[in-house]
Amino acid sequence: MRTILVFVSISVLAAAHACCAQQEAAAAQCSVKYATDSQLLFGDVFEACKSGCQPRSDDWSQGCNPAVVPNPLRYGTCRPSQTQLVLRHLSGQGDFAAMSRFSPCTLHQHLRGRTLWLVGDSLMKNYYLALRCFLLDFWDHAKGECAPTPDPALHRAIYQAADTNISSVLGSNVITDVPRCLHLVGGGRVCWVHCVRGEEFAGTDPQAPGLLPLLQSSGVAKGRDVFFVNFGRWHYFNCLGLQEDTYRKSLHQLGEFYQATRSSFPNLIFKVSSHDHTACQPGQQAARAIKDKCVPVSEGAYPLTLGRTVASIGEQVLSRYGVPLINTYNATVALHLGHIFHPLGEVQDCLHYCSPGIPEYDMWGMFKAMQALSIKPLEPQTAGVTAAADAAAATAAADEAAAAAAAEPAAQACVPVTDTIPPPEAQQALNTLLQAPLLGPNWLLSRGFAGAPANARNWDRLAQALAGKSNVTVVTFGGSVTQGHLRESRNGSWVEEMQAWLGEAFPGVTLNVINLGRGSTTALPAAMCWYDYLPPTADLVIVEYSANGCLRLQCTSIASQRVADYEVADYEVLLRRVMRRAPNAALLSFGIFSFGSTAAAPKASGATPGAARDAPNSDLPVPFYNSGLAMHALLAEVYSIPFVSARNALYSLMWDDAALAAATGFTKRQLMQDEIHPTALGQALYGRGLVAYAMQRMLARELKVMGNGDAAGGLPGGMPYDCDGAGAPAGPAGGASGVLVDAVIRPVSPLAAQEADGDPWCVESLAFQHWHNTTSQPKPRQWTWQDAAVQDGTRRYCDHYNCYRMGLTANRPGSALTLTVDTSSAVQRVAQQPKLYPAAALNKVQLAVLYTQVPRGKLGITRLSCVANCVCGEIEMDGIAADGDGSAALAAGRTEVTSHPQCVIRIEVLDKTSSGGHVFIVQGIAVIPYTSTPLLTPVERLLLNTQT
Repeated sequence: MRTILVFVSISVLAAAHACCAQQEAAAAQCSVKYATDSQLLFGDVFEACKSGCQPRSDDWSQGCNPAVVPNPLRYGTCRPSQTQLVLRHLSGQGDFAAMSRFSPCTLHQHLRGRTLWLVGDSLMKNYYLALRCFLLDFWDHAKGECAPTPDPALHRAIYQAADTNISSVLGSNVITDVPRCLHLVGGGRVCWVHCVRGEEFAGTDPQAPGLLPLLQSSGVAKGRDVFFVNFGRWHYFNCLGLQEDTYRKSLHQLGEFYQATRSSFPNLIFKVSSHDHTACQPGQQAARAIKDKCVPVSEGAYPLTLGRTVASIGEQVLSRYGVPLINTYNATVALHLGHIFHPLGEVQDCLHYCSPGIPEYDMWGMFKAMQALSIKPLEPQTAGVTAAADAAAATAAADEAAAAAAAEPAAQACVPVTDTIPPPEAQQALNTLLQAPLLGPNWLLSRGFAGAPANARNWDRLAQALAGKSNVTVVTFGGSVTQGHLRESRNGSWVEEMQAWLGEAFPGVTLNVINLGRGSTTALPAAMCWYDYLPPTADLVIVEYSANGCLRLQCTSIASQRVADYEVADYEVLLRRVMRRAPNAALLSFGIFSFGSTAAAPKASGATPGAARDAPNSDLPVPFYNSGLAMHALLAEVYSIPFVSARNALYSLMWDDAALAAATGFTKRQLMQDEIHPTALGQALYGRGLVAYAMQRMLARELKVMGNGDAAGGLPGGMPYDCDGAGAPAGPAGGASGVLVDAVIRPVSPLAAQEADGDPWCVESLAFQHWHNTTSQPKPRQWTWQDAAVQDGTRRYCDHYNCYRMGLTANRPGSALTLTVDTSSAVQRVAQQPKLYPAAALNKVQLAVLYTQVPRGKLGITRLSCVANCVCGEIEMDGIAADGDGSAALAAGRTEVTSHPQCVIRIEVLDKTSSGGHVFIVQGIAVIPYTSTPLLTPVERLLLNTQT
């Protein structure tokens, strides 16, 4: 095995002599004649052609005119001074004379009967454009650019194999260009395939083959073809570093593929990435990269070792597999002025090199590598062929060329390629989506996005609706952060910010946003009641609950096995009921966090009350795991829901104002009004930043798949719920009649399994008041209707429907509230549901009273009892929270009850109190079907036992 390192292993002098001899022979046979004193490689092709030329008046040729700077037909033309700078820099190389005489005739001669596959990122695209201009007279301008295959399905498959959903190290997603080819005169092609991530080059998954395996196995590529490939730039960035694990893995994958196929496809050459001169502001992150001025490496404030490490890793890995490789990295380190100038005159692009310049130098390196690999012309050379051996070799070469030419007409019929394969609707939507500005640097926003499940439910439907400019309904659940309209953000919340961004991303769409967030609530009332407000035709549901009810380790498995906790169970029950209620809705889970500080605990040994803390400055950040994010992320993974985490994005910055300001432009005080609630700026960072970033990534992927010809979005399987097989809900108001269709998706939480997938009956707040006033309930004595969201006659919170906190209030011992409740309807509704996964029958009913509960105040205690037609266990409900958590103000007292359409219950204020007061507020009633004997595995039963 051998590795070709152009700057080390090829004898420059020998290569130069060989190249000169071949160029003289090629020029003598060439049908195109050029002026002999020209630098053809570095831009003189346009003016130096004397005969056999393609027309110079068409756009293809005018785009190659080096005298037009800036060139409106081609991005990246060098100024003459830049080309001269590159030539001076290269003039000291031993093969400079041969490079100066390099002619397109020579390269064309080696490519006849072959396809040269150029595969890589935008740097390779610049190389393709340079090659298109160098071979200007050797391809048919009338044909233009052609698809690599006349088979549209195969063309689409090549595009899909090259495309990627993997973000760059900056968090950017690519808009992949369509593969295209130039058909050379006399046979042969030059094809460019846009593929930016190394993971897509040589993947061996039969369901999602890599690009090179697909090209070779499909017959589009032939064994005589040459593959010139590169990846790396999307794996690193000067101001952030290298994703070394993915880069190395991709290189190994390419090497293993080459070893397995080199007997049939020997001509593969890997090119190491050139130096990137993008400068960084000292001490800053990627958002502070300097993008308007290319400076020498000594002034770039990034480690010079980074680019060399990328190059050396490429050499180190690929040399193990014998992959031919060229490395021109060192030649580009000093050429910071060789980059593309913005048309207005300022250097803007310090990554891509202008042409003629470094792309042409890379072309020379590729040709030398072809020489070292003994890639010879397929057609016979007439000049100098006198010996019998040479004649035999020429005959064999002629036979091979004839066979190649005979096989080409059908396979290489030119189907003109358009700029985009995708339908205009999907492509237009994708373009506007990716142009919608995000708030915050990509590197920061990407940390908050836990990734895109491969089979995320219904995001394809959402993308179709948005691309089709339909009316789109978005529903949000959450606490006060979602409700918004608080002291520092009176005019909105992250929901409004997300809505505004979505409107910018899809300007033709009518958005209907329903905010069901309410402050100081957990997922309990949402799972029990508010999911019923969800329109069955909703397109997107965003669920935010991770702080309320989860600030004392109730929702974490870090310190204890709390997957059995009710807070986690309620969250899962909410997800399942949302999926049943709106079976075609996409879901997104958004986890917030309490970015507070807490006093350090006393030392474990020898500590006494009032003793000194462990350190003089004893305030510590709230522990990373102190939220519901761990369990909620687990549930999101189970149900294929994308997950966004404010904690993951911001935890390392929130206690360091300098770092936070460097990353976002704002301090903690500017972003947060307290440890949980964002200011207006913070809400914008959440809505236009973290949530919008996740939506952009998810929708971009789906729009790309749509654009590739799959009208349904193309993501297989993974939708755990549907509705009666009809795709639309058909159940009665107050509960969908949807059923599970994937058969065995059991609840994760054993407590969630107790409610399985039944639908409660519930009335709360305004619905409670309406029910009470329209069902002939006894007139309550000493109980009055009051909206807890109102203070001093002014609404304290927002005017969303779900912001109202209407309830019946009493403040004297002995005040009794009598209500008649139908406790049989919920059981009847569950009886209509077929059970497609193993679950115990929902044979019991719980009665729940929703009431206000706070950590301090003058709230009292009541007793709940059943007084007629039904039987239930008496319970007491205290308006003061026992643990003093204070993060939730809506609690539920639950007791088992027998079924009856006229169950009479009594709620009485007791003459005892834990607060000194007797105020009690009833906000709602619910009837919940459940099972007292859920089917549990031994592990689940053990888990439940450890919690008791």
